[in-house]
Formats: sequence, structure tokens, C-alpha cells
Amino acid sequence: MYGSCPISPGSSHEPGGAVSEIPEPSSRDQTSLLKLRAQQCRFIGSDAGSETIFCGAPTSPGSSWCPWHRRLVYTKPLSPRLA
Repeated sequence: MYGSCPISPGSSHEPGGAVSEIPEPSSRDQTSLLKLRAQQCRFIGSDAGSETIFCGAPTSPGSSWCPWHRRLVYTKPLSPRLA
């Protein structure tokens, strides 16, 4: 399921130029809306068929997405251009 994503969020640039790998979420965590709990990723993995399926992987406190999907949904604001 996640392999078909056109963007690869698998690596993260850390301060100082280091790159850390973010593990891809497991399909075992996928869940339906009615079974979704606190600190489970709300990224919609599939809405085909009769039921929407969410990622369900663990999230960090205060985040709606696991680290893998956070890289897809959050972008840093562009710095203002100097004129």
C-alpha cells in the first residue's frame, strides 16, 4: 500500500546535514475509523470500497500522523525571498 506513494518520505534531514531513516508503517496497524484510537495515525491509506482505512501506526504526542506520513503532510514554510 505505501509503496505506491509517489513521494518517498523514508528519510529525514536532521540539523547538521545528517540523514535519519524513518521506518515505513506496518500494514498490521491499519484500522477503520470506528477502531481508530488516540495516538494512531490518521492518514487515509485507502477509501476504496465500503470502509475508509487509516494508517493506524503510532504517533508522537500532539501529532495526528506517524513520522512517515508526517513527512508527506507537513512542509516547512518557504523562507522570504530577499528583494
